[in-house]
Amino acid sequence: MLSQLKQQSLPDKCVVLTADDAYQSIAQNAYPLLKKYQMSMSVFVSSDSVDGKYKAMMNWQQMRDIQGDIMQFYNHSVGHTHFVNLDKTNIDQQIQQAQKRLKNELNVDAKILAYPYGKANLATFKQVKELGYVAFG
Repeated sequence: MLSQLKQQSLPDKCVVLTADDAYQSIAQNAYPLLKKYQMSMSVFVSSDSVDGKYKAMMNWQQMRDIQGDIMQFYNHSVGHTHFVNLDKTNIDQQIQQAQKRLKNELNVDAKILAYPYGKANLATFKQVKELGYVAFG
């Protein structure tokens, strides 16, 4: 999808499925349906929530088990903190530490970010772009 956007061409009928926060229900409910209908989804992961803090979230092994053509995982920060309330240093840490975990746990290199709570401001947009990320909220 991103490669098509960069080339400014999309199919006439196009849908992008995304989910934030890596809830267990994604693996239990969405994944089987996506597989059945040969569709894919991008899931945005806050790395701290996956480290056993919340039982409602998938763990790294569960994500590895379903990762592939159907299910991709991307950056949603470390702590799911509002970026508009953070300074530049803390935003960098939130993004880069989460990316490091995604790389170590799931071998994710793609610099794709969903802003926590879907919120960002102009300074955040600029900063995230300078870090080399494609981001949305």
